[in-house]
Amino acid sequence: MASNSSFCRDGSLLSVVNGGNQVSVWNTATGRQVCRATGHWSTVLSTGWSEGWDQSNQKKRGSPLLAIGVENDGLIIWDIDQNEQCATMPVDGCGGVVSISWSGNDSLYVTDGSKLVYQWTVGSGSLERWKADKNGVSCLCVGERTLLTAGRSIKLWDISTQALIKRFTGHASNVMSLFFVNKNQFISAADNERNISLWNIATGGSVSLVCESNVLSVHGIEDEGQFKIGSVCDDGVVQLFEIDSYTKVPGPQEPAASLQFVTQSTSKQKVPLSIPVLALHVSSSPGDMVIAHTSVVRPVFETMPFKQSESHSLLIRTVPKGLLVPTPAPGSGGGSGSAGKGSVSIVSLSTPRTIRQDTGQDTGRDTGGDTGRNRLEEQVPMYQRLQSLSLLESDENDKRSKLSAESLSLLVLQAVHNDDKKLLEQVIRIDTKRVIDSTVRKLSITAIVPFLKALIDAIHVNPAKTNVILWVRSVLLNHTSYLLTVPHLLDCLSVFYQSMESRTALFNKMAKIEGKLDLLLAQSKADDDENDDEERLLTTPGAIVTAGEDEEDEDYNEGTSDIIISSEEEEEEEEDIMDTK
Repeated sequence: MASNSSFCRDGSLLSVVNGGNQVSVWNTATGRQVCRATGHWSTVLSTGWSEGWDQSNQKKRGSPLLAIGVENDGLIIWDIDQNEQCATMPVDGCGGVVSISWSGNDSLYVTDGSKLVYQWTVGSGSLERWKADKNGVSCLCVGERTLLTAGRSIKLWDISTQALIKRFTGHASNVMSLFFVNKNQFISAADNERNISLWNIATGGSVSLVCESNVLSVHGIEDEGQFKIGSVCDDGVVQLFEIDSYTKVPGPQEPAASLQFVTQSTSKQKVPLSIPVLALHVSSSPGDMVIAHTSVVRPVFETMPFKQSESHSLLIRTVPKGLLVPTPAPGSGGGSGSAGKGSVSIVSLSTPRTIRQDTGQDTGRDTGGDTGRNRLEEQVPMYQRLQSLSLLESDENDKRSKLSAESLSLLVLQAVHNDDKKLLEQVIRIDTKRVIDSTVRKLSITAIVPFLKALIDAIHVNPAKTNVILWVRSVLLNHTSYLLTVPHLLDCLSVFYQSMESRTALFNKMAKIEGKLDLLLAQSKADDDENDDEERLLTTPGAIVTAGEDEEDEDYNEGTSDIIISSEEEEEEEEDIMDTK
């Protein structure tokens, strides 16, 4: 979830990593480049802004200092006003700096991803270090008298004593964004996760802010009793959250509004393409929010109110030709599209909620002032899209083309929102495990629970459909962490649990019967083998047969018994003679 762009504390400057080994600094008010920090460096891993004023005399300096973490080259401090390097932190075993947090303008804390945290004083050049986490530190943030360090767990330290105050757990992967919103609360977001956590230091509890896709960067403040938090997601959508800071939040919070910048549709490109968002900065000034988008080569800055009138606004912008816009990495949640040779390559539109099919109009508003841009021209009907994806049955050809996970996730979202059972039935016919898992991982957070309920209903309608079980299994495995936060989920799944229990109730009895049958078959086979051995001995030529000896013994016994009987008769005859005499 690492972001290569960062605003300074007041939002007036933006640093952008360009080309991997140079950093350009832009003025957000004028949109012009202020300076470019470059040298004989390897890859730039992180940047961090100082406060921009001298704590010794409370005098405002011209511009804040920019710290640049470079792989294998330690840390470099760049003076924005002079446009030159002014200090370098000694390496001393510290590899590439992955996270930077300033304390004033002279002291800063960094980590290289190992178990150590480094405290460097720029003026004196002193360097201290202490062990923070045996599993490694991926992010840190300095408060007034405390320091937050984070890997998978977050730790709060006392800076003066370097003593551990409290530990916070709840993320499944390494935390990549961490900052205080006030003295008692802070925000964290982890790599490849959709949830943003708002933590309370006193209680140790947190509020989960649920985004529709993985979070790239996040920023927020507390203003007039409300937390204003904005996040940039990997599908190019900006999610905005408003939370009352004085009331207890009952459960996970969904965004109050969302924004997406897209190009204008043309005759060649029917569907508008999403424009990447680099970073955003939330403030309490009248402008409220500054968003940088389009390209790292020449970012475009827009200032707009944080509170939006629409739940989802689609803002259509014109991208200059020849301006390179990087496409996201594979698996980031969006595909790539091209408007033609020599033009812009940008992320494809990822959410169908931004377009109303009945009118072809966007659901948001255009702040650019051109009313002609508020209509998405020549939209392709959903029926034709389904035909192109071969999801509708055809009398001539029933073969289905290979579908991408992104296309299927959009169709699932469309079917769930419109309660289109026919479309859903066509989608869940897919029985390839790899495609199912990829599709489920790309689903919007808002569609997970409704889609799971629709799958359970499909099981009750036709229990013999094994492919539906594959979909249910994939949803439960890939979105376990989110489903655990959904209230009353057990009630929704109780019918499914009962159905599964009734189907598996006879399993133990059937297993016992199977064991007895196996035993009987084994005994029967043993008897058959014994009989076969005896027959083989009798029919084999030259075999030694011992039955004759037994017969002779029986004859001998019979002869002996006859002899005994005859002797007894002679004795009886002699006794009779004696009696006669």
